[in-house]
Amino acid sequence: SAKIAPTTGNYAGSKARAALISVETADILFTIDGTTPAIAASVGHTLAKDQSYVIAGEMNVSNFRCINAVDKNGAVVKCTFFY
Repeated sequence: SAKIAPTTGNYAGSKARAALISVETADILFTIDGTTPAIAASVGHTLAKDQSYVIAGEMNVSNFRCINAVDKNGAVVKCTFFY
């Protein structure tokens, strides 16, 4: 798992305290506890295409994981981090 921490600029060394997650193209399944989302096991929360969600807390941001909600689609997830 990668930590979200800039290495240059005003926020160098800081950890993201929150993240705005936006989903494009297709739905996703996501978790914020570090477990891997799974379609077959119904693990994770669904975030539908064209929706956004704010994840608060350094640990939750760091533990965020997501996958396509349906096999063979290509969800696009965009993240904006808040420090």
